[in-house]
Amino acid sequence: MNQVVRFLRATLRCGLRVLGVIAVVALLLVAFVGFTTPGARLVAWAIEKYAATPDQIVRIADPSALLTGEFAAGSITLFDGQGVYAEIRDLKLNWSPAALLSFRFDAAAISAGSVRVERLPIPSTETKEVRSTFVLPVDVKIDAIDLKEIVIGKAIAGEDQFLTASGKINATNESIALGLTAAQRDRPEARAVADIVFNPAGNELRLEATVDEPSNGVLAKLLRLPNEPAVNIRLTGQGPLSDWAGTATAALDGSEILKLDGRHVQTPDGMHRLTVTGGGGFGSLMPPALRPMFEGETSIDVAAAFNSQGMVRVDKGQIATGALTFGAFGTFDSKGDNNLQARLAGTNGAIDFRWPLQKGEAQAKINAVNLSLIGDAQAAILDLAADVASVTLPDVALGSVKMSARSDGFNLQAQSGPVKTVLEVGEAGFNDANLA
Repeated sequence: MNQVVRFLRATLRCGLRVLGVIAVVALLLVAFVGFTTPGARLVAWAIEKYAATPDQIVRIADPSALLTGEFAAGSITLFDGQGVYAEIRDLKLNWSPAALLSFRFDAAAISAGSVRVERLPIPSTETKEVRSTFVLPVDVKIDAIDLKEIVIGKAIAGEDQFLTASGKINATNESIALGLTAAQRDRPEARAVADIVFNPAGNELRLEATVDEPSNGVLAKLLRLPNEPAVNIRLTGQGPLSDWAGTATAALDGSEILKLDGRHVQTPDGMHRLTVTGGGGFGSLMPPALRPMFEGETSIDVAAAFNSQGMVRVDKGQIATGALTFGAFGTFDSKGDNNLQARLAGTNGAIDFRWPLQKGEAQAKINAVNLSLIGDAQAAILDLAADVASVTLPDVALGSVKMSARSDGFNLQAQSGPVKTVLEVGEAGFNDANLA
């Protein structure tokens, strides 16, 4: 019996010594990684490896110790298959590492000497997959954001544009409060200000945003507005989320081109009722490829209701421009009965739809599109028909195109079911002899 006791005591002493060694090694590792420059470089290398994909690379240069509360990095550079597309220089972070123990990222200040975006990154399937699965598991609170210089490259804005930005943010899984001010570096009167609070648990929604920009400004260049006019945009709304009203207006060179009024009401049965009315001649604010579809005056009159169970009821859905009309009414319910009808048609001839491609552009002259969805969600009758006068691609031209898709038993919840599709092409021409 005494031998067993001595053995257990010896084993316990040995185990405690091993745990002590492990604890000391862990503390030394944390101290090395968190409080030394070589450790910071090791962390930067690990972040680079984690963030990298086959066609996206991150490089972190000259990082300081991470857990001192005063982190800095000489530069953070983003690469894709064509080289550098964005870079942050002189990054400084004043933060509380201890807050991470409470699943909070709490920073008193974050600043950067310059943020340069040369161009948009090349789309990457790998990058999209990484971003779609990444979830930040902490609340975020930054008391002061100071970006001393933001450069938007000429590949985006036509010429290099220099901005400054400051603000603060407090975000959790349930709410967000954001204050942001941005201005042109050399023309501080050209500025954008946003004050946003979204807090469903507190039944609060505040939205105050303004953009005031004289002629030849950054926004006019980004939107490629003809003659680069002065731009003024206002978004405003405040009140309980259960009964909220807001207004959006836009003006070019002092002339109002858009006014929209919206309201959201939540009823005791859990339904959300949404109305949007207004319009104007705001086609010039649309991307250049879509401007032909929004020429002339646009009117919007929408009244709909939805709930958290996947039901949407359109009581009124009318949108009309100088080029098209769109109408919808009825109910879509992924778990119940459906009776949704929708129609898109040209106002004066076919709708001229264009979309830029890497080599040229795609153009479709659409006469009409009709959609019908009727019946129980488990076996709904789906009927879609499109009449397209012509489709033009860089190497292909099609005429008198008619397409229909019908299912007599489509499961809306599973998004599956038998679909019979018919495509008719009256004319076809090919610019590439290999395709003819």
